[in-house]
Amino acid sequence: MNKRVIALLSILSITLYLPLIPAHSATKAGAKCTKVGITSVAGNKTFTCIKSGKKLVWNKGVGVVKPTPTPTPTPTPTFSLTDLSTLPPVTQCKLKDFSTPNIYGAVSAGFPNPSALSGKKTIRTIALHVDYPDLQGNYDPSAEKIDAIEEINDFYKSASYGKLNFEWTVPNFFSRMPHEVGYYHLTRATFQTVNPYDNFNFLQDAINVSDSRIDFSKFDLVIIFGPKQATTSQIGEFPGTRSGTNYRIMSNEGQVRNIQTSIAKGFKYGYTKLGNYYSAGLIHEIGHELGLIDLYLYPNNEPNLYANNNMYSSLGTFGLFDYMNNQGGPLPEPNGWNRWLLGFVDDSQIACLKPTDSGTFKVENLGKTGVGLKLMVIKVSESEAILIESRRSDGYDYSLSPNDEGLLIYRIDTKWTTGHGAFGLVLKKEITKPDLGDALVRFGESVTVSGITITNKSKNDSYDIVTVTQAP
Repeated sequence: MNKRVIALLSILSITLYLPLIPAHSATKAGAKCTKVGITSVAGNKTFTCIKSGKKLVWNKGVGVVKPTPTPTPTPTPTFSLTDLSTLPPVTQCKLKDFSTPNIYGAVSAGFPNPSALSGKKTIRTIALHVDYPDLQGNYDPSAEKIDAIEEINDFYKSASYGKLNFEWTVPNFFSRMPHEVGYYHLTRATFQTVNPYDNFNFLQDAINVSDSRIDFSKFDLVIIFGPKQATTSQIGEFPGTRSGTNYRIMSNEGQVRNIQTSIAKGFKYGYTKLGNYYSAGLIHEIGHELGLIDLYLYPNNEPNLYANNNMYSSLGTFGLFDYMNNQGGPLPEPNGWNRWLLGFVDDSQIACLKPTDSGTFKVENLGKTGVGLKLMVIKVSESEAILIESRRSDGYDYSLSPNDEGLLIYRIDTKWTTGHGAFGLVLKKEITKPDLGDALVRFGESVTVSGITITNKSKNDSYDIVTVTQAP
């Protein structure tokens, strides 16, 4: 055999039988390393070579931080929204008022708004103070802080999205009424049982005793306040009148079309910033001056004020919602229909549907200022409609649980007058609260009414996606 081949095989044989010697010892704290600054990963630590005295050794190491995997985002569902221009003109959904007028007048669930204040951007308001022989106001009312003024301003600025303001005048004197306070039946018990025209006599007396010092033609709204020490056992009701009533309040300058009374500061509950019911009640009564009806049902022992007394619609109640329904309640934000009636919501923010229409719609949160669709109106007849709006836990509805946010769906029938059930909630199967505080249709829920199924398909902080389909 070739000598070179034999020599190569001999060397290879020797190499195969030698023990394997590692290039360096295992990486661990204190073990030798070869060059300062080099690193090595062992287990779940990173070790760095350092000089310790005259030796090079691995340090104690630091834990290796494993990167957190980035979760794959859930895709936002997309919807093909219905083109609003393909729907009937909005004017077709402006239901006319078919109710029987009542003596308080100038309130309506239907169009047009009958109030003399309709369309005004600024309401010139006088806080007229009167006192009585047995209940005197011996102070300057213009120097007092009147909580109701601040709270009226705040509420209607929010409700109108900044479109309505009040300009206040507070005279520095009291006008003395000709009779003692009890003569006017200004408590809840007497107001419900006496001749309602007695309350108009009170209003007329208040104008008469102030007429020589006040030019009432300069004001759109008169609000009568009593002395601050009055109690609700003396002044506990809100007699008022509106334009176009059967009984007119007159001043030297002509008819006083909108006049209202504040009760005493007796109650301490309600939705206003300071929690005063007298403010919440007055805010409600100004709603009447603006043309709105009571949504709650009157008791059947009301005075005979209405041609259809003791007759009510079958729409049910409005639960905890709306300041024209639940005075001082926890969810006072005005509903979308009334906001439209008052001009706070524009025609461009309305979707008008026929009962046979279907589609998908993005309905914006009613409680927030902004453009976009605020109210869906499904016209069922000349006086009836199904209404859909989006409600959130913000604005004056701050008491609404975030878990209950969703769609407020209700019906309206303009054949019914104030206090006789013109508005009623459409109730879903999932309601568990006796007060209907969870009546909103939440994400994934549906209701069917008049053969129409309404579903909340998607929800975020600012809007709901609504589908309207024909029930099978």
